[in-house]
Amino acid sequence: LRHYFSEYALHKYRIKAEIEHMIALSEYFNGKVIRELGEEEKLNLRKLYETFSEQEAYEVLQYDHLGRNGMGPTEHDVKSCELWIREKLKGTSTEDLIPYVHMFVTSEDINNLAYKSMLAGAVNNIFAPAVYEVADILKGLATKYSDEPVMSRTHVQPASPSTFGKIFGGYLARLTDGLENLRKVTLKGKLNGAVGNYNAFVAAYPDLDWISYSKVIAHRMGFATEIWTDQRGSHNDMNRAFAAIAEIGNVIRDLSTDLSLYAAFGTIYFTKVESHVGSSVMPHKINPWFAEVAEGNIKKANYLFNCFANEMDVSRLQRDLSDHDYERSYGEAVGYVLVAINHLKIALNLIYPNTDYARKELRDNPQVVTEAIQTILRKYGQAEAYNILKKEFRGVTPTVEKMKEFAAKLEVEENIRKEIIDVLDTETYTGLASKLAKMAVDNYDMFRSSLHKDYLKI
Repeated sequence: LRHYFSEYALHKYRIKAEIEHMIALSEYFNGKVIRELGEEEKLNLRKLYETFSEQEAYEVLQYDHLGRNGMGPTEHDVKSCELWIREKLKGTSTEDLIPYVHMFVTSEDINNLAYKSMLAGAVNNIFAPAVYEVADILKGLATKYSDEPVMSRTHVQPASPSTFGKIFGGYLARLTDGLENLRKVTLKGKLNGAVGNYNAFVAAYPDLDWISYSKVIAHRMGFATEIWTDQRGSHNDMNRAFAAIAEIGNVIRDLSTDLSLYAAFGTIYFTKVESHVGSSVMPHKINPWFAEVAEGNIKKANYLFNCFANEMDVSRLQRDLSDHDYERSYGEAVGYVLVAINHLKIALNLIYPNTDYARKELRDNPQVVTEAIQTILRKYGQAEAYNILKKEFRGVTPTVEKMKEFAAKLEVEENIRKEIIDVLDTETYTGLASKLAKMAVDNYDMFRSSLHKDYLKI
């Protein structure tokens, strides 16, 4: 993530915004603001950010905090980027562009384009591919175990049967929804001056169409345009992106928590890796710690995402810097989710559904089909069906023979009794679970096939 969320990356994308702004001023206004540039000149200008190195980021830092070439320290990061660009233009064919570096714009015009470029790059190139790896594992598990029955648990107590495949398919479907919501986010860039009115633009060139120009530069950077702003744009688009990332993170957290619980019940076991140590004092332990670490990292990420949602869209009057440190925590929040994903992948590759135990657990808990029995009785007009089953089986773990005895005593016609006896097989009482598991896989495959190259536009 350091290539997208770091001081180096922030300077790189600021310099990209500054350079593209100068090139656009030349091209869009046909030389009226900045002279027309040759193709090689444009190529050389773009190399300033395309080949930007960590050493060059240190040079920017010198302007900012230490002083460089007899200038500074400025204690202003965007101004330091401007001074660095000016330095690099000296002695080149574009030295005459030095007065136009950072022309018209305020720091936030540059910063908003930089931060959105950073987020888009991280999502497109690192985050989304990592989520796909988890989704692909879940797809395989949902397919392999689509027909394998397992006892559900609501409030941690025995409940109606499902299949392992349906359980994994449920997480897969939720990840697909989260990815779809992330794909729907459109980031919007702004470039309209100190308080959003194009004041300096119009003062210098009153006859030019600056609103159209701001749309052009936002598009060049890969974004839609936000027109109605003060010095800083709203953070609604970024918060929508973070909400989608948090949604995906919470699926990761839920799955991680459940893996730990299934391991405790013996329903799913973690492969024994001989070199691993489960406890420093209890030699027998095989702990689901990869899943638990994933859970913890999502909790940490959520603290930050909640802060972003509550704080980022509030600023004193036309601008203050209260959002400054939150913006610098974007990478931290996304990083925690990525750490969680990486640990969950390890956990998923270590698990095996204990299908024999799951079937035995269902046979040992035949009371889970009382839902079906009372429903069949209702179908034939028995208004007190629920209460009849509740009186007989609430808080009880009966045997299958006890269930059959109960069915034999019911005052119902033989065809109804047969229906009831037929549903007493807990291993087959799984409804449409197998079908739903396969549908979740098909839905994910359809989503993947419909994808364009990128999520967040860039």
